Amino acid sequence: MPKSTIDAATVQYAGEMTADLQKTVTAALKKHFPGLAEVSFVEEAQLLGGLKITYRDYVYDDSIRHRLAQLRNRLAQ
Repeated sequence: MPKSTIDAATVQYAGEMTADLQKTVTAALKKHFPGLAEVSFVEEAQLLGGLKITYRDYVYDDSIRHRLAQLRNRLAQ
């Protein structure tokens, strides 16, 4: 029998994530990804700020760490 999996997204964040903000992010993700069943939130201080969302092969990285890396790459060119 095939193993059943839950269609889930992971939201990594740095700093404080209130319950209201979690509800807002969850609702927005479920609207954008209709098959999404579950959203988990993981505090990740290394991000420095912002969010990193992973769902299947989709990654949205709007963390300060990612933005600094992009800026560093542009300045190195």
